[in-house]
Amino acid sequence: MSRDTRFLCPAPAHCRGRDCARRLRPPGATFDRRRHERGYVGPVALRKFVEKLTKPVDELDREQLTDWSEARGGVALDAAPLRTNTRVAGEISSVRIVPRAGADALEVTVSDGRAYATAVFLGRRKIHGLTPGRRVILDGVLTGDDGRNVIYNPVYTLV
Repeated sequence: MSRDTRFLCPAPAHCRGRDCARRLRPPGATFDRRRHERGYVGPVALRKFVEKLTKPVDELDREQLTDWSEARGGVALDAAPLRTNTRVAGEISSVRIVPRAGADALEVTVSDGRAYATAVFLGRRKIHGLTPGRRVILDGVLTGDDGRNVIYNPVYTLV
């Protein structure tokens, strides 16, 4: 497969034979060597940079957490199927001990950036390593309990 020479960068000394971000351009576009050598930033890159500076920190954190969850193979909690074996990757937002049927249960709330799921460990008062802010991967059957996603006694991996 050969490249069309019309779209190659006219400043090969600048690119030194490597792929240049500005090497390919649409037909009819003009080339400004001075902008190219100075590392001109286009309007799309500038818009993304301004968005990054003006977005709230919570929203940036949520986007990072969503990307991390997808990279670990986690299912999106807002679209996760119920009553199936599911892998959830996210960050622990709260840990609490709740009495259930006369016995203690540890409830760990995990967020993947889109929604929340509660992991319930029956008969446990504490699990070392499960603390707020820690990232974790849960494997178990996702159920709906009073309108919230719940996983009972999941297999967990601390990350």
